[in-house]
Amino acid sequence: MNGLLHSLTATVEDIPYTYTISAFDAAGNQSAGSAPAMATTPEADTILPTATITAPIEGSVVSGKGITLAADAADNVAVAGVQFTIDGGDLGSEDASAPYSLTWDSNSVANGAHSIGAMARDTAGNTVTAFPVNIIVDNIVAPPPSTVLFSPSDDTYADSRNPTLSQGIKTTLLVDGSPIYITYIKFDLSSLAGRAINSAKLRVKVADKSNSTQVVKRVDDNSWSETTLTYSSRPALGVTVASLPGLKSVGSIIEIDITAEAAAKAGQIMSLGIDSTGTDGFDVYSKENATGKPELEVTAW
Repeated sequence: MNGLLHSLTATVEDIPYTYTISAFDAAGNQSAGSAPAMATTPEADTILPTATITAPIEGSVVSGKGITLAADAADNVAVAGVQFTIDGGDLGSEDASAPYSLTWDSNSVANGAHSIGAMARDTAGNTVTAFPVNIIVDNIVAPPPSTVLFSPSDDTYADSRNPTLSQGIKTTLLVDGSPIYITYIKFDLSSLAGRAINSAKLRVKVADKSNSTQVVKRVDDNSWSETTLTYSSRPALGVTVASLPGLKSVGSIIEIDITAEAAAKAGQIMSLGIDSTGTDGFDVYSKENATGKPELEVTAW
């Protein structure tokens, strides 16, 4: 038996059709017709969905993250999804299930007037754009960080060979493990009160090279001054803030990252001590020297 597949295309929508099926063999014999069957060509869905933006409302002033965009959408058959937009550009992907909403970060656009839109799409592909909602974005724009240079208010060193002698007027600061020399540097960071520290770099210029490693340590006692500090009265050294590797050549500028310490001391007095882990002495220029004075560069908001 040969089988032939025939199709029937209805040209008029929403009208029922009745049909039967017969089979033919190779000799042309035809079978009895099948029982009648009925089909209807569905009417094309050309009805547009509806869409309304429910949040934010017209004229809203918004800022920050977590802004909720929401819309209502309906259709005579079914809504396939809602696409939110900002100034005509898509925000995220289409939301395919009700309630239709999106969480938006207003920092993604510049301050000023913007238009929120929503386009609803039904399962037949019909689309409609909701009446837009105009809003004002008003975010606080942080100023760029600024850089400030600080000179030491005091700098000196403690000399174990002369335990009761102040070294405050010297043009160089000594660091060594034998004999023991410990350098002390103090900065007044009161002008940084309330500011966020982005970076802080201590710079010193090498007056005498060293192959030893030196360490920068916290000094919690700020009562010392360069004219009164001696080895006997020196404040205690605290935790290590940073280290200076060896092989420092004369005339080179050593830059030491002390961001964390400066951030902890912003708005206060910050004292630092420089100690040695070896016996190869290390000298840097003091604030009393004509050039190469220590400085602290702080970048802050």
